[in-house]
Amino acid sequence: ASMCDGGSKAGAKTAKADAGKAAKKKPDPKGLELIEQGDAAMSEKNFALAADLYAQAKAVCEASSVAPATKEKKPKAAPPAATNKPEAAATDEPAEEEKKPKLALSKPTENMQAKLLREGVDSQHNYALNSESKLKEHLSATGGCFRTRFPPEPNGYLHIGHAKAMNFNFGQARIARELGYGGETIMRFDDTNPTAEKQEFIDSILDNVAWLGHTPSKVTYSSDYFQQLYDLAVKLIEAGGAYVCHQTAAEIKASRDALKAYHSKKKEAPAGQPPPLPAEAASP
Repeated sequence: ASMCDGGSKAGAKTAKADAGKAAKKKPDPKGLELIEQGDAAMSEKNFALAADLYAQAKAVCEASSVAPATKEKKPKAAPPAATNKPEAAATDEPAEEEKKPKLALSKPTENMQAKLLREGVDSQHNYALNSESKLKEHLSATGGCFRTRFPPEPNGYLHIGHAKAMNFNFGQARIARELGYGGETIMRFDDTNPTAEKQEFIDSILDNVAWLGHTPSKVTYSSDYFQQLYDLAVKLIEAGGAYVCHQTAAEIKASRDALKAYHSKKKEAPAGQPPPLPAEAASP
C-alpha cells in the first residue's frame, strides 16, 4: 500500500499524517521509532522508503495494546472569596464614562484652523488656516454642518479595511448630528480608471454600505467633474502652484532614492538644524 503512488513526496506526506494520527491515539514505542526512521528517509528524499516506514508505523500503533495518551487536566481556579461589601445599587443613570462624547468635534463655525499644525511647520506654510471669508464661504456650501466622504474606487469588492473607513467617515457625521452640529456623508465613487471599473462593483459597494447600516446623503462620481478638475489643474499651473513633470522613470527613482537618504541623515541631525536638501533630491 505504501508504494501505490510510485514513491511520490505527496504520498509520503499523506502516509506520515496517517501514522501521526495513529501514534497520537496509541503511542507505541516501536511505531514512534518507525516514524523517526521515516522522517530520516524524508530528509534524504527517499519518499518510497519513507512512505513504507510510515505505513508500518501506522499498522504497529493501530494494533498496539498501549493505552491511549490522555491530556492532563489543569485544576480549575477557586472562585473568588465572597465579600460582605454591598453590591452597587442598580440605577437607570448612565455611568460617567458613558456620558462622555465618543469623539471631540469642534463647532463648524469656529473651525478657523482646519487641522493641527505638524511640528516644524511655520505660519508661512500653514495651509490649513482659514480666513474669515473662506470659512464663511465653506459654511454657506455645507449649510454649517460636518461633511465627510467615503470615496472607494469601483475596481473590486470591498474588504475589512473599507469597513473601517466607512465606520470612521459615516461615524463622524453621526456624532456631529448627535452633538447638534448636523452631519452628512457623501458617497463619492473615485472612477478615474475606466479600464478597471465595472457597474458590478458599484452595485456591490452600494449594497455593502447599506448592509452595514450607512446611508449617504448623496452619491457622486469623480468622472462627473473631469473637465472641472482639468481646468483647475491648468489654472494652478498658470499660477505657479504646480508643474508638469517630464522626468523619466529612472530619473524619478534616482530622486526618490536621494530623498530617502536625505531623510535618514535628517533624523540624525541636531534638532532644528536639518542638513541642506541635495539638488538631486529636489523637484525639477
